[in-house]
Amino acid sequence: MSKNNTPSLYYIGFLLIFLLVFSLVCIYFPLDATFLTGNLFHLYILGINLLLLFDYKLPNKKAIGNAMLLTYLVALTEIDRHLIWEFYRFNWWSLMPILLTFLASLNFFRLKEVYPESDLVFISHGKIRLG
Repeated sequence: MSKNNTPSLYYIGFLLIFLLVFSLVCIYFPLDATFLTGNLFHLYILGINLLLLFDYKLPNKKAIGNAMLLTYLVALTEIDRHLIWEFYRFNWWSLMPILLTFLASLNFFRLKEVYPESDLVFISHGKIRLG
């Protein structure tokens, strides 16, 4: 198996696990399904990000700086929302989108370094070249 297929296989494998656990959550915990599904989705994305980082390592320093900038922007919105509007409901799971943004942007920049010839295909706009 080529390393080019690895991200797709991780995605498919984790998607199957996610759908199985999601169906079990909806069956056994119908009242808490929204909260549990959100946390399950976070863990699903975290797992994919960690496996891809483990396989492909970290990107260059400029890409890490760009990832930190994106994370800072997400952190501003998340922290503002939780400190001002939802302070009474704050928990550590509320910081998960900040961590996921950092890891996902690191993975994106690294995969663009490893496969620079790959295009991102969007449905309505055709091929868009990044990088």
